Amino acid sequence: MSEPTNLDAAVKALAAAEAEIEAERRWLEARIEVAKTFTTFLAGCGSAIFAGGVVAPILGWFFGELQVSVGLILVSVLICLATPALLYFWAENEIEAAFGYRNGAG
Repeated sequence: MSEPTNLDAAVKALAAAEAEIEAERRWLEARIEVAKTFTTFLAGCGSAIFAGGVVAPILGWFFGELQVSVGLILVSVLICLATPALLYFWAENEIEAAFGYRNGAG
């Protein structure tokens, strides 16, 4: 009679462990999304600062303008828009690689 009791306890323990693993997986996926969003935000801020403070004056000097115009800043912002996209994809790959490594996939 003790066999079914032990088997039932093992099945319940296995179900509880599976539920805990699933909850941790969902939590980690949420953290990955937060990290991707935050990285994109930081990349956008850095790109805007770089566009307005570095690229626009260099373009202004290159084109011989004494003052940096709004149009030139917009052009430099468009040039720098690739930075957040590239950082987003880089962060996505790095975070997912770390997630896979932690779970034994890498």
